[in-house]
Amino acid sequence: MIKRTVKASGVLAILFVMYFSSCVKEEFDMSTLVQTGNWQPEIAIPLVHAKLSVDDLLSPAENSTDGLSAGPDGLMKLIYRDTLFSALAQNFIPGLAPGSSLSGAAIGGPHSVFVPIDSLNMNLEVYNQVLGGSFYFEDPKINLIVTNSIGVPVDLSITVIDAWSPVNGIFPIELWGNTAPPAIALNNPSPPAYPTVWGNTAVTVYSFDQTNSNVKDFLLISPKYIFYAIQATINPSGLTDPSLFVLDTSRFSIEVEVELPLFGTANYVTLGDTSDFELEINDSSGSGLTMTEATFMVNTYNGFPCDA
Repeated sequence: MIKRTVKASGVLAILFVMYFSSCVKEEFDMSTLVQTGNWQPEIAIPLVHAKLSVDDLLSPAENSTDGLSAGPDGLMKLIYRDTLFSALAQNFIPGLAPGSSLSGAAIGGPHSVFVPIDSLNMNLEVYNQVLGGSFYFEDPKINLIVTNSIGVPVDLSITVIDAWSPVNGIFPIELWGNTAPPAIALNNPSPPAYPTVWGNTAVTVYSFDQTNSNVKDFLLISPKYIFYAIQATINPSGLTDPSLFVLDTSRFSIEVEVELPLFGTANYVTLGDTSDFELEINDSSGSGLTMTEATFMVNTYNGFPCDA
C-alpha cells in the first residue's frame, strides 16, 4: 500500500509541474523574426447580404394603392390606382368666377379642355428592379374611372397613350384596336355619364383587358411610365336645356386602375440593385497592395414556391 501511494503522489507532482509551466508567458523578440519572400494571404470578406421577398416585388414605392385583394375565385391580385386628371368646373368653364353676376348666365359651349402630355409613374417594385426578361400576367386589366359631378354632357378623347420601359423603350398602347394619335374617343358603349340631379355624381368605368386592348403585351416590357394626353369637350353639342347645371363644387376627374393577378410566368427576369462597398486593406508600411485575383461566391436561398 505504501509503494502505490508514493507512485501516485509522484505522478500527481509531475502533472502539477507540467500544467503550471505551460501557463508561463513566453517572451519573444519580434525583431528576430525574419521575413522571407512575399506575403500572399487569402482574405474572405462578406460583400452583400440581400433579401428579395414578395413584398419587395409587389409593393408600390410611392403611389396610392389598395394593395393585394382576393377575387371571387380566391385568386390574389395587385391593385394599383392613380389620378390622371382632376379639376373643378370653374377652372375650365368661363363665367364661374366667384362674385360675378349670374344675370342671364348660361353654360353655353362647347368648352374644350386639353390636358397636355404627361406621364404616369407606374413605380411598382416588380418593375423598378428589372434589368432584363419579362413578367407575364394572366388576364391583367386596366380600368379608366371617370367621375363627373358637372350636370353637363362631356366628351373624352385620348390623344396620346404609350408605355415606356428603361429596358425596352416606347410601346404603343391599343384600346379597342386603336392607338393614339389619332385620338381614341371614350364612347364605347357610350360617352361618360353626367348627373341630372344637383349634388349627385356620375361614375363611368371603361375596362380594358386582353379582349379589347394589348394590355398583356405592353405589360411584358416591364413599363416604368405611361405617357398620355387627354382632350375633353364640355357640352359638345352646345345644349341649352334648363336642366343642365354646374355648381361651384362640380368636379371632373379621371383615374386609372391596374389589376395584376398574381398568376403568370417570369421569363429570364434579371433583377439588379446597388450596394455601397469599400475594401479597406492597408499595409502598415504604407506601400500599396496588389490584388492578383478575386473569386466571388454567391449563396442563394429560395423560399418561393417555384423554381428560381
